[in-house]
Amino acid sequence: MRRDNNMKKYFYIILMILGLFLGVSAAFSSIKFVLAILAGIILLSLLLLDYQKATFILAFYVVTDYVLRNLIDNPFLAGNWDEIFFILCIGIWFYKWFTSRKEPAYTWTPLEIPLFFFFGVSIILLIINSPDMSIGIAGLRQVIEYMFWFFVVVQLLKSEDGARHLILLLVLIGTGVALYGIYQYYAGVDVPTSWIDQAENAVGIRIFSIVVSPNILGSLMVLTIPLSVSFIYSEKRILKKLFFFACAISMFVCMIFTSSRSALIGLLVAALIFVFLKDRRLIIPLALLCIAAFLFIPQINTRINYLLSPDYMISSAKGGRLARWPMGIELFKENLLSGVGLGRFGGAVAAINKVPDSFYMDNYYLKTAVEMGIFGISAFLILMYNVLIWSIRAIKRITDKKMSTLVQAAIASMSGVLVTNFFENVFEVPVMVTYFWIIVAVVMYLGYVSNTDSEALK
Repeated sequence: MRRDNNMKKYFYIILMILGLFLGVSAAFSSIKFVLAILAGIILLSLLLLDYQKATFILAFYVVTDYVLRNLIDNPFLAGNWDEIFFILCIGIWFYKWFTSRKEPAYTWTPLEIPLFFFFGVSIILLIINSPDMSIGIAGLRQVIEYMFWFFVVVQLLKSEDGARHLILLLVLIGTGVALYGIYQYYAGVDVPTSWIDQAENAVGIRIFSIVVSPNILGSLMVLTIPLSVSFIYSEKRILKKLFFFACAISMFVCMIFTSSRSALIGLLVAALIFVFLKDRRLIIPLALLCIAAFLFIPQINTRINYLLSPDYMISSAKGGRLARWPMGIELFKENLLSGVGLGRFGGAVAAINKVPDSFYMDNYYLKTAVEMGIFGISAFLILMYNVLIWSIRAIKRITDKKMSTLVQAAIASMSGVLVTNFFENVFEVPVMVTYFWIIVAVVMYLGYVSNTDSEALK
């Protein structure tokens, strides 16, 4: 039986490699259409053989998006590939429904109600407060579209091993992204001057790897570092522990080279939460480690000292967060109930549509409050509260120590990213919000699907 399972795994791996090879070859070959069709047939066959593998392909989001946007000259595919893949996943979901009659048509978790509540509030606000409906729809899409990956992942996962392998893939991909970022640092990659405060000359290079900006790369590392640490805890073999330790160190170094203060704060919060959930005796060693990092890592020392300096206050008050946040708060007060309208302030949709007097808020919560008013931001905060509280409750329901540690790390990851949203519009970046909801889905699956009983939602 074990030999048969190994043979099946090798067969899946060979099919996936062949499909990916043909897909990449199609971008550079004179017979692109034929190779693309062959790649599609092979990958679709792989997914029909094991529908859970669709979630593994989703884990490559950051790589796929980068390749299609930067290496393959096809604007339609670059802009719509994730929607196309989402439709494919829905089709696979129906395929699962018809071929696996013993399984429920839909697997429920505690998050459907808060998610649908937020969707409902968002749609009502779109209807009652959209001076330009096209901008409003674009704003609604940006807010809720990537949350739908949660449903796909929960429904397509079918084993605890599959859930763990999905998180493992995120760790490995995060490590690869980190290593390329470290290479950029030593290669001296050119960066826009706008990424460096002119009053802070000591920053130097800020890496971005294959992600859109240093701050978003830093947030991605905040998301993946705790997950890597969970594998250090759960693996028994010393070589595997050393491997995941190397992964965590690589991602930490990458995060340092982004010079992202928001990522530093997010990682600190993530570390505190993981220690609190896993072993509170580690709080003192963590505090000593933080002090050592501040004293001996120049990038951390410089960025924190500058943050506390009068120069930062002056610079930020001219055009930074200290100038923009008060304006956002005033707009929120003036449009308290329903906001100024989805997509009309503080984010990418407003910038793309050149909405008058709009600018990046660099605070996703304040941006949401200004656009959606008290009802919208309340619904969003209720959703995030439910994500965290049901995730914490899931820990008690999981008896397997590996899975319990994984969930604890996932909670730390999610919390760290939620903190970075106070300083960046992290959830406006598709890869970040997609990975966030993948992790949420894994936690819900482990806590409330693979461990179902009559007390599931109590």
